[in-house]
Amino acid sequence: MSGYPDIEKELATWAAARVATTKFGSATPANLDSMLPFVRVVKFAGTRNEVTDFPKVDVEVFAASRDAALAALSTIDAALVPRTRLTPGGAIIDSVRTDVSPRLLPWDNSNIAHAGATYSLGLRR
Repeated sequence: MSGYPDIEKELATWAAARVATTKFGSATPANLDSMLPFVRVVKFAGTRNEVTDFPKVDVEVFAASRDAALAALSTIDAALVPRTRLTPGGAIIDSVRTDVSPRLLPWDNSNIAHAGATYSLGLRR
């Protein structure tokens, strides 16, 4: 990713601050049930040119209840989507498009609620 910020780290840190948690990353920890709420950001696709990276990212929230997971994700979504320019950490995000709106997702542990949304970003070096 020469010259481009680590969007997983930058966006996870930014999103976690919106829901007042210090627990975030690009992978779920083995002790997830003791780390709720947890924010996970995963870059899974995208393109780039000489100036702009266009990552597609999943933003997910794991929480103790369905309502808590959806509320946290809605807070992140409301702060992320209307922006035309964000600067989380070292990244400059010029555009955000929602590809899949916030929704509940399945999770193997019935004590953990899982919600997620998918976004396409325009990110400058």
